[in-house]
Amino acid sequence: MSQYEEQLRATVKLTPAGGVQVSRALSTNLAGYLDLLVPQGKQWSLYVTMFLPGSSQPMDLSSGYTAALTARPAPAATAVISLTSSAGITLSNGSGGGNITISVLGSATAAYSFVQAGYDLTVTLTSGTVVTPVLTGLVQLEKSVLA
Repeated sequence: MSQYEEQLRATVKLTPAGGVQVSRALSTNLAGYLDLLVPQGKQWSLYVTMFLPGSSQPMDLSSGYTAALTARPAPAATAVISLTSSAGITLSNGSGGGNITISVLGSATAAYSFVQAGYDLTVTLTSGTVVTPVLTGLVQLEKSVLA
Protein backbone atom coordinates (compact mmCIF):
# COMPACT_ATOMS: atom_id res chain seq x y z
CA MET A 1 0.00 0.00 0.00
CA SER A 2 1.49 3.34 -1.02
CA GLN A 3 1.72 6.38 1.25
CA TYR A 4 -0.68 8.19 -1.11
CA GLU A 5 -3.22 5.36 -0.83
CA GLU A 6 -2.91 5.41 2.99
CA GLN A 7 -3.76 9.14 2.98
CA LEU A 8 -6.93 8.45 0.98
CA ARG A 9 -8.14 5.66 3.26
CA ALA A 10 -10.82 6.26 5.86
CA THR A 11 -9.51 6.51 9.43
CA VAL A 12 -10.27 3.56 11.70
CA LYS A 13 -10.10 3.98 15.49
CA LEU A 14 -10.74 1.33 18.12
CA THR A 15 -13.25 2.27 20.82
CA PRO A 16 -12.98 1.43 24.54
CA ALA A 17 -16.15 -0.68 24.17
CA GLY A 18 -14.44 -2.96 21.65
CA GLY A 19 -15.90 -1.52 18.45
CA VAL A 20 -14.41 0.64 15.72
CA GLN A 21 -15.12 4.14 14.45
CA VAL A 22 -14.72 4.91 10.74
CA SER A 23 -14.21 8.53 9.66
CA ARG A 24 -13.81 9.66 6.06
CA ALA A 25 -12.31 12.84 4.66
CA LEU A 26 -14.40 14.55 1.97
CA SER A 27 -11.99 13.35 -0.72
CA THR A 28 -11.68 9.82 0.65
CA ASN A 29 -13.09 7.08 -1.53
CA LEU A 30 -11.24 4.12 -0.05
CA ALA A 31 -12.38 2.02 2.91
CA GLY A 32 -10.57 1.97 6.21
CA TYR A 33 -8.27 -1.02 6.70
CA LEU A 34 -8.85 -3.46 9.55
CA ASP A 35 -7.88 -7.13 9.83
CA LEU A 36 -10.38 -9.41 11.58
CA LEU A 37 -10.06 -12.66 13.55
CA VAL A 38 -13.16 -14.88 13.70
CA PRO A 39 -13.20 -17.66 16.32
CA GLN A 40 -14.52 -20.91 14.83
CA GLY A 41 -17.52 -22.31 16.69
CA LYS A 42 -18.13 -19.15 18.75
CA GLN A 43 -20.40 -16.15 18.21
CA TRP A 44 -18.52 -13.28 16.60
CA SER A 45 -19.55 -9.63 16.56
CA LEU A 46 -18.14 -6.37 15.26
CA TYR A 47 -19.53 -2.93 16.08
CA VAL A 48 -18.78 -0.09 13.64
CA THR A 49 -19.76 3.58 13.95
CA MET A 50 -19.66 5.62 10.73
CA PHE A 51 -19.25 9.38 10.63
CA LEU A 52 -20.31 11.82 7.90
CA PRO A 53 -17.44 12.62 5.49
CA GLY A 54 -15.21 15.39 6.86
CA SER A 55 -17.23 15.62 10.08
CA SER A 56 -17.43 14.35 13.64
CA GLN A 57 -21.21 13.96 13.09
CA PRO A 58 -22.33 10.31 13.08
CA MET A 59 -24.27 9.13 10.01
CA ASP A 60 -27.92 8.18 10.46
CA LEU A 61 -28.06 4.67 8.99
CA SER A 62 -31.45 3.79 10.48
CA SER A 63 -33.33 4.16 7.18
CA GLY A 64 -32.51 4.35 3.50
CA TYR A 65 -29.35 2.21 3.68
CA THR A 66 -28.33 -1.42 3.32
CA ALA A 67 -25.00 -3.03 4.17
CA ALA A 68 -23.01 -6.04 3.02
CA LEU A 69 -19.88 -7.85 4.16
CA THR A 70 -18.35 -10.31 1.70
CA ALA A 71 -15.17 -12.34 2.20
CA ARG A 72 -13.42 -14.35 -0.52
CA PRO A 73 -10.14 -16.32 -0.44
CA ALA A 74 -9.31 -14.87 -3.89
CA PRO A 75 -10.89 -12.03 -5.94
CA ALA A 76 -13.09 -14.18 -8.22
CA ALA A 77 -13.62 -17.06 -5.76
CA THR A 78 -16.89 -18.07 -4.15
CA ALA A 79 -17.67 -16.05 -1.01
CA VAL A 80 -16.81 -17.81 2.27
CA ILE A 81 -18.72 -15.16 4.27
CA SER A 82 -21.71 -13.30 2.86
CA LEU A 83 -23.66 -11.09 5.26
CA THR A 84 -26.27 -8.42 4.49
CA SER A 85 -28.50 -6.05 6.39
CA SER A 86 -31.22 -8.70 6.13
CA ALA A 87 -28.93 -11.51 7.40
CA GLY A 88 -26.19 -10.84 9.95
CA ILE A 89 -25.90 -7.04 9.79
CA THR A 90 -28.06 -4.51 11.64
CA LEU A 91 -28.03 -0.79 10.83
CA SER A 92 -29.20 1.67 13.47
CA ASN A 93 -28.90 5.20 14.75
CA GLY A 94 -28.20 4.48 18.40
CA SER A 95 -26.17 6.47 20.89
CA GLY A 96 -23.06 7.72 19.16
CA GLY A 97 -24.51 7.63 15.68
CA GLY A 98 -24.53 5.46 12.60
CA ASN A 99 -24.08 1.99 13.96
CA ILE A 100 -23.33 -1.14 11.97
CA THR A 101 -23.60 -4.29 14.06
CA ILE A 102 -22.26 -7.47 12.50
CA SER A 103 -23.10 -10.66 14.37
CA VAL A 104 -22.55 -14.28 13.36
CA LEU A 105 -23.82 -17.17 15.48
CA GLY A 106 -21.44 -19.85 16.74
CA SER A 107 -23.27 -22.46 14.69
CA ALA A 108 -22.42 -20.48 11.54
CA THR A 109 -18.75 -19.92 12.43
CA ALA A 110 -18.45 -23.65 13.26
CA ALA A 111 -19.23 -24.37 9.61
CA TYR A 112 -16.50 -22.04 8.31
CA SER A 113 -13.55 -23.94 6.86
CA PHE A 114 -11.44 -21.22 5.18
CA VAL A 115 -8.07 -20.17 6.59
CA GLN A 116 -7.84 -16.55 5.41
CA ALA A 117 -9.84 -14.36 3.05
CA GLY A 118 -10.07 -10.75 1.95
CA TYR A 119 -13.25 -8.91 2.90
CA ASP A 120 -15.14 -5.72 2.11
CA LEU A 121 -17.83 -4.02 4.19
CA THR A 122 -19.97 -1.57 2.22
CA VAL A 123 -23.00 0.61 2.90
CA THR A 124 -25.37 1.38 0.01
CA LEU A 125 -28.22 3.84 -0.36
CA THR A 126 -31.41 1.80 -0.76
CA SER A 127 -31.81 3.34 -4.21
CA GLY A 128 -28.56 1.54 -5.08
CA THR A 129 -26.96 4.62 -6.57
CA VAL A 130 -24.17 5.22 -4.03
CA VAL A 131 -22.01 2.43 -2.61
CA THR A 132 -19.73 3.56 0.22
CA PRO A 133 -16.75 1.37 1.11
CA VAL A 134 -16.46 1.24 4.90
CA LEU A 135 -13.86 -1.38 5.83
CA THR A 136 -11.56 -3.76 3.99
CA GLY A 137 -8.84 -6.14 5.08
CA LEU A 138 -8.13 -9.77 5.82
CA VAL A 139 -10.32 -12.05 7.88
CA GLN A 140 -8.62 -15.02 9.46
CA LEU A 141 -10.42 -18.01 10.95
CA GLU A 142 -9.15 -18.98 14.39
CA LYS A 143 -9.50 -22.76 14.07
CA SER A 144 -10.98 -24.76 16.94
CA VAL A 145 -10.56 -28.46 17.56
CA LEU A 146 -14.02 -28.42 19.17
CA ALA A 147 -15.90 -26.91 16.19
